[in-house]
Amino acid sequence: MGGSEVRWPARLGHLSRGAVAAHATSSCLFWDARSDRGVSASGSVVSVLLRCTTRLLELLGDPITEERPASPEDWYANVFWVRRRKCLLVTHAETLFCVFAPAVRAASLRPLGAFVVPLIARQLAAEGFPAGALGPLDCEQAIIAKTADRQVLGCMNDIARVCQHAAADASGLARLDLTALHYRLQRNITSARDYLPAVDLIANRLQPTRR
Repeated sequence: MGGSEVRWPARLGHLSRGAVAAHATSSCLFWDARSDRGVSASGSVVSVLLRCTTRLLELLGDPITEERPASPEDWYANVFWVRRRKCLLVTHAETLFCVFAPAVRAASLRPLGAFVVPLIARQLAAEGFPAGALGPLDCEQAIIAKTADRQVLGCMNDIARVCQHAAADASGLARLDLTALHYRLQRNITSARDYLPAVDLIANRLQPTRR
């Protein structure tokens, strides 16, 4: 495979009505879809919290982590190897919505928020969801913490195996269809989430609250 990087797919799905464009911006600020509020870097809205595994923290150079109580809104991040290439998996705690980034380099992951947040927003857009469907996203205010939920980590291990098998079936990461893989991942079901796929769980979150 050489040292070539796998390109992230440029095709994005249609945004749902009233959705916010999910392309990465220089400020990496996105809207909170459920509250219809803007997310600012001032800290007035809680920023994205990235819970990293020990392996990923070591790769990042052991950054300072904060102690925060576990929340369904947390994002979990882990790095694993596929055919001797480092790959990143980021998963939302409540819905298990995930982003798989193949063939990453350690330098590109620092700072982690700047790398992860645009990918999350793009993948949400590919499914027709607004960028803030899973809460505010602000890469400049991203908080790093240690993992706190073993069930989420167990689900991520299963997702990682799906990615590894997909790469093997494609004869390598360079030939892997990321669009098709993500489509499959967002529709995966597990008993941990009552056999509801991530896309359905997100759609339920966006439904107006019944009075």
